[in-house]
Amino acid sequence: MAQAVAARRAVVLGASNVIRNLSTVVETARRAAGEPLDLLIAAGHGRSYGMANRVLGFSVPGIIHCGLWSALEERPAAPMTALITDIGNDILYGASPEMILAWLELCLSKLAPRCERIVITELPMQGVRDLQPLRFRIARTISFPRCRLSLQEVSSRASCLNSGLKALAEKFNATLAQPSPAWYGFDPIHFRRAHALAAWQTYFAPWSAAPESLRAQGSYLNWLRWRTQRFHRQRFLRWETERAQPIARDAQGNTLSLY
Repeated sequence: MAQAVAARRAVVLGASNVIRNLSTVVETARRAAGEPLDLLIAAGHGRSYGMANRVLGFSVPGIIHCGLWSALEERPAAPMTALITDIGNDILYGASPEMILAWLELCLSKLAPRCERIVITELPMQGVRDLQPLRFRIARTISFPRCRLSLQEVSSRASCLNSGLKALAEKFNATLAQPSPAWYGFDPIHFRRAHALAAWQTYFAPWSAAPESLRAQGSYLNWLRWRTQRFHRQRFLRWETERAQPIARDAQGNTLSLY
């Protein structure tokens, strides 16, 4: 029997929120598409848009350097949408707002000619403004131990970056999605579990003609199955590995690739 082929394609670029909620992201994206979906995701804990980063010995390339872009060139044309989210890690890695915006503009210049709709999520600015110094130092130490920027410096750079996102959205005719302060708790970066479903429904809503249908419960078994697969290219300490993509395919034609 011939294998079903996805009718649509979608790209999700992000970092730890995407990976922490991977099964919810996949299911919500599929519901938003409304038909079999070829889904390509470039994400990962602490993922940078422009630099290689390492977490617990595992390293992946910056999003602008990953294999997703060559995969898009090689695959046949299909109606396509995109989500660009988890923007801001690079501030804590020392990148300037101007450099981060240049990386994002490069991504958008590759996506815009192919995409019917692009969604860009703003930074959680209310949470940044409300962040207390002690809470900031704890979050910085846990997630970005090498960062030495002060709260004031991070806040200033975040504000500049967020303003630049609005200009990029206008330039590339993308939709801006604003995160709700209610989605975050003590951790100013990651969605609280109780609010993750609402967050992803909000972010994917511009993709769909029926956004009220997007509330998708994630599957821990699917998350575990997908997260134990290797990214297209990753390094553990000195050993580099490659994994053919997609990592998952079902009978309906849905596919999932991780870069």
